Amino acid sequence: AADGFTFGSTVANWPRMASFCRRNNLLFTPSVGPGYDDSKIRPWNRGNTRPRDNGAYYNRMWQAAVGCGTTSVSITSYNEWGEGTQIEPAIPRRVPDASKTKERVETAMRGTLQLPEEYQSYYPLDPFFYLNRTLHWAAFLADREEEEPEMSDGSVRSEL
Repeated sequence: AADGFTFGSTVANWPRMASFCRRNNLLFTPSVGPGYDDSKIRPWNRGNTRPRDNGAYYNRMWQAAVGCGTTSVSITSYNEWGEGTQIEPAIPRRVPDASKTKERVETAMRGTLQLPEEYQSYYPLDPFFYLNRTLHWAAFLADREEEEPEMSDGSVRSEL
C-alpha cells in the first residue's frame, strides 16, 4: 500500500492494469492503505515511508482504486502496526521500556537508529477514523456495483 513501492502498488498503473484484466477476463484487485512507515522494524527502508496526512493518503488510494473501475479492493492492513498500515482503532501508546520486554532493544540503539518510542495514533482524528473511511469507501464501491450498468466489453463506466 505504498504508492510507487512496486509496479503493482503504483496507482498511476492501476487504470492500465484494470483495463488489461477486463480485456482478459481477469480480476484486478488493487490494495489500498492508510500510509506506510516500517522504520520501527526496518530503519533502512525509510525511503518507502508514506505519511498518512490525516487520512488524505487513504482517501487518495481509495479514489484511485474505485476510479479505475475495479469491483474489489484489498486493504493493507487491519493491524500491521510494525509497518504503520493499521486501520484498527488507535490511541496514543508508548513502546514499553526495552529492558522490560522479552525482545530486548537497547534504548541507546533506538536513539542511534532514530526509532520513535510511540506508535502512530490518529490524533487529532477519531480512533475509529480509518474504519469509518473504510466503511464509506466500501459502501461507495457496493453502491456503484448496483447502479452502474456493464458496457458491451464487460467493463463498468465510472465517473467520480
